[in-house]
Order: sequence, then structure tokens, then C-alpha cells
Amino acid sequence: MKPFDYSTIKDDPFYRRFGVPAAWALPLFYKPLRISGTENIPLSGALIVACNHINSRDAAPIMAAAINTREIRFMAKDDLFDNPLVAYFFRRMGTFPVKRGIGARPAMDYARRLLEDGRAVGIFPEGARSPDGTPQEPRTGIAKLAQQTGADILPAAVYSPLRGSFGQPITLRFGELIPNGTIDFGDGRSQGRRSATAQIMGKIVKLWEQLRDEHTGRLE
Repeated sequence: MKPFDYSTIKDDPFYRRFGVPAAWALPLFYKPLRISGTENIPLSGALIVACNHINSRDAAPIMAAAINTREIRFMAKDDLFDNPLVAYFFRRMGTFPVKRGIGARPAMDYARRLLEDGRAVGIFPEGARSPDGTPQEPRTGIAKLAQQTGADILPAAVYSPLRGSFGQPITLRFGELIPNGTIDFGDGRSQGRRSATAQIMGKIVKLWEQLRDEHTGRLE
């Protein structure tokens, strides 16, 4: 994939024109779709929405849940942009590609500019989909972004017994906001960022465990 031109992502009314009817239609694809905690989504200010990652459609319920509150611009795996139609759609929805490893810097720089402009950015801290649906070890990029921009963190968790397959139940929950000032970045270097990332991921895991236990309870 050739280098992505981040200047091609603009504010686009298509986000709401598509997003509002899509939010209404989404429950048709999941039986049922349960969403809670939307009252925790702040109306303004730099925000990182951080969620566990179980399938390629995880961003959809998050964006739908926030459609009347915030526009969330998500990072997505760069090879998804290899398809021109998908790339066109993603651009219009404000989604931007991230290349794993050392190639992630352009995407991280773009995310930092968005946050410095008071926007909301969606990130999956694990960096890849979980192979079995359980939360995986996170990467430290989220802590670095939060440290650099002062953005607050909104933890979220998605749970599905079949990793969010269409026609299956899926549950999304937003947790309580983590104010940036309460995050311990330690020395501000790699060790401090690892500690901060663990703090953030711990909140996500706790939400995920709540959803798992509630689902198990409904089956008993």
C-alpha cells in the first residue's frame, strides 16, 4: 500500500447521513444488540475511546452508540484500505489506517493532531483482533497519545459469545471516564507508558468481565 494521504480525510456530512440510519439498522444484524453507558460519553474535549477488539466490525456499534453525541475517528488496519471502495467509505467516515510496528508513526501523528484539536479518536489498544474473544496484551501507543495530548480516556468493552458474528448477541458498554490527570505515566518513558497502558486496559478488562458474567447469568 502506498503512503496514505491523511489530508484526504475531511469533515464530511456523510458521517451523520450514513451513521444515523445505520445506527437504527444495526440491531437488525445482532440478536440482540445491547448498549449501555452512553451517558459517560463526554460532549466535547480531547477523547480517546479505548475498546477491546473481537472482530473487524467492532467500531460499528461504538460509532452508532455515539452518533448523536460525538464523531469518533477510528484507526483501522492499513490493509483494509487496499480495497478502493472500502478506502473511499472509510475516508468519508473519518477512519484512517495504521500500520503496525515502526510504520505506525504517521497514524499516531495524525491521531495526536486530532486530539490536540479536541476531537475523539477510537483505538483498540490490543492492536489486533483477539483470536478467542478474550482481552489480549495491549500496546503502549494509547498511553503515549494520552500523555502527549492530555486526552481523557473512555474505556469500553464489547462482548459476544461468538466474537460478534452477524445474527448473534453482542453487548457494548462504556465505562466511567478516566480523566487524564488520574493516569500515572510514571517517568513518562517506556516503563511509565507500560504502567499507564495497564491501568487503562485494566478498566476495559473489568468491563468485559462484567459483560461476560451477565451473559453467563442470562443462560443459567
